[in-house]
Amino acid sequence: MAAVTLGWDDGTTADRRLVARLNDAGVRATFFLNSGKLGLSAAQSGWKDYVGAEEVASLYAGHEVGSHTIDHPDLTALPDSAIAEQVAGDRAALEDLVGYPVRGFASPFRAQDSRVEAVLARTGIRYSRGPGTDRLGTPPPQPLRWVPAAHCLDNVTGILSRPRPGAVYCIWGHSYEYDEHDAWHRLDELLRAVTESGCWVATHAEVIDRLTR
Repeated sequence: MAAVTLGWDDGTTADRRLVARLNDAGVRATFFLNSGKLGLSAAQSGWKDYVGAEEVASLYAGHEVGSHTIDHPDLTALPDSAIAEQVAGDRAALEDLVGYPVRGFASPFRAQDSRVEAVLARTGIRYSRGPGTDRLGTPPPQPLRWVPAAHCLDNVTGILSRPRPGAVYCIWGHSYEYDEHDAWHRLDELLRAVTESGCWVATHAEVIDRLTR
């Protein structure tokens, strides 16, 4: 059986609407958060409003929370020590909020290389979603080098209408993109394609556990 994972980055307040839609559809997903930005208003962050730390556990209940660094730097531009601080600090802060081990990671700006992957491994990260696109849904040859199949605004009906046995279709994006593009109907289309695909719809951690057990 093929698998589908949905991953959403950053933790902006548009996640509230997204999570409500996912819950109504009975679809679980993974949310990659920047702990240093939680609770910031658009004026404070210079960009978007973020969900508050106090709501993380309840908002994402039933879903998986993963790391996205403390404050969203390009890790490839940092020394190893700073990468470790960004990842380990984010994990620790998020684990305090959700009460379970945070094992997954998504690279900010999708910027990731072998040096970053080596630091991720040393900081206890189990899997990482990085750069590239693979619409065939090839299972990640290495958990720290997971190539997604599509973006959340892509039309995924084609690749999910006839899923390849054993494929892993990782779909990623940001909830705020549905606001920016007035495209919440695309989320409805995505959820319909996912639920009608016959695929196993799971969190990233659940898929990695099955692939590596």
